[in-house]
Amino acid sequence: MSTWTFQDSQWRQGSVIPRELVPEGILPSETAQEAILIVVSHDCDIVQSGSAEPFIEFVIAHPRMPEQKDGMLFRCKNPRKLQLWIRRNGALCLYEISAHDRYRVARESIKGSDPEPSLLVDERDIQILAEWVARRYKRYSFPTEFNRRIPEKTLGKIKKALTTHGEDVQLFMALSSFGELSTEQIYDALVRVVIPSEAMDDDFRQQRALKVVSAFLANLTACPGINLIDVKLESRADFTLEDQDATVEWNQFDYLSLVPGPEPNV
Repeated sequence: MSTWTFQDSQWRQGSVIPRELVPEGILPSETAQEAILIVVSHDCDIVQSGSAEPFIEFVIAHPRMPEQKDGMLFRCKNPRKLQLWIRRNGALCLYEISAHDRYRVARESIKGSDPEPSLLVDERDIQILAEWVARRYKRYSFPTEFNRRIPEKTLGKIKKALTTHGEDVQLFMALSSFGELSTEQIYDALVRVVIPSEAMDDDFRQQRALKVVSAFLANLTACPGINLIDVKLESRADFTLEDQDATVEWNQFDYLSLVPGPEPNV
């Protein structure tokens, strides 16, 4: 009879933990029965010895209705919330995760068991989930002065376009300076709206992304003290490592300050 090991098991990052494997007292009492538990521990940590890695870390994903889809919550654009399409019995269902819903369970609790077979997180979404968790602690801070130059009304118009049309979109920006400029100095800005290659090849999805491009052109151009040099739609296949080195991903709705200042109404 073979001995059960984590190395030979189906447990991997992105696996869904059956609720009955989690001991009482770990989940908040208000956790809905429909919520699912997704492993975020790295594959290498899952298969380590119990002495080296005694716990498995997971996040709680809450079901949402399709009409609650928010393009701003896809592809790591928001550091505090993430939406994913997850397959339940083969059908794509919408789930939402909060950065505050991270927990851990002893590896011994799931030893000898298998992940929930009816729920599957696609490989690309597992990568997005891992990136999103990491960016909670590692993301770029844009200058306070640059943030202040984007009026709340302007920000709201861009938000609306992203909420409706931004599911495929990642945003990258280059600035002429990431320092705090004086009011007389101008921030030159370049924006890249990046979508998966399959989205670029799909006319409907490409047109949605182009509406995000149009929103930036129509609104960021009007911001005083910001010179929008260019906004361009690109596929991930064409957005090179060199392009990534020349830009930073813009979580533009997460107010990040390098110096003390008043809280904005965003």
